[in-house]
Amino acid sequence: MIDVIENHFTAHIVGRRQNEVYLQVSGERTLILNGLCYRLRAGDLYLLRPFELHSTESRGAAFYERYLLNLPAVQMRELLTDAESRVLFGKLDSCVVHLEEDGMKKIQNLFQRLEQAGQREGFLAQKLLCAVALEFLIALTDVIGEKRATECVQGKYVSDEIITAIHYIQTHYREKITLDGVAETVHLSRYHFCRLFHQMTGATFLEYLYNIRLSTAHRLLTETALPLSEIAENCGFTSTAHLTRSFRGKYGMAPGRFRRVKLSENIEKNK
Repeated sequence: MIDVIENHFTAHIVGRRQNEVYLQVSGERTLILNGLCYRLRAGDLYLLRPFELHSTESRGAAFYERYLLNLPAVQMRELLTDAESRVLFGKLDSCVVHLEEDGMKKIQNLFQRLEQAGQREGFLAQKLLCAVALEFLIALTDVIGEKRATECVQGKYVSDEIITAIHYIQTHYREKITLDGVAETVHLSRYHFCRLFHQMTGATFLEYLYNIRLSTAHRLLTETALPLSEIAENCGFTSTAHLTRSFRGKYGMAPGRFRRVKLSENIEKNK
């Protein structure tokens, strides 16, 4: 299956089975990949190979916009032989490049065409989708080949201790975790951990922790009908009041109102 996602808001650390292509359209994101930290901005495109462990997070602006393409090589068998698929996908390595206006418009247009093709129905719908995906992949290999030598986004080294801390936070954010506890987990003093963490991620421990909790709450509010009490518990907040206070501070409105606004927007969009 080929998925294109826009206005996606998450904080996660994963390694998936398929190739993934992301285009940052607006806002800012932090990407940690292969021990390097990247500050993503509009026009940055990054490619992840299957099972490439990475971490992404958004800070600053309440929302960001990006396109995401999940593309398993097996789905291209509609158009490519196994040998052709190996050659084409073999040209794709994990990387981060910045696109200027013309390049960004070209790739964004292909994302939009993929999205439209994915909504078509009929016995040729899958072949059409694969045809557009093939055009996208060829354009992608051309762009990466042109940009890699001169316009790769430079990443900043992230120590093993901080990568371990990030993984720990993103695995245990639902629990009552503390700065001292995480510092002890990675065998650093509180002072040294705070300094390194802020230096390498641009956030304090609490800013990072609460951003993960709030981004998860944001997703649950928009994608589920769970009551606020369950969302608070699932996201590591001590109470509904704690969730409401934190959510209002981040997004400028209470979570209940936010859910009603998003529901109304979705109803209007689907009319």
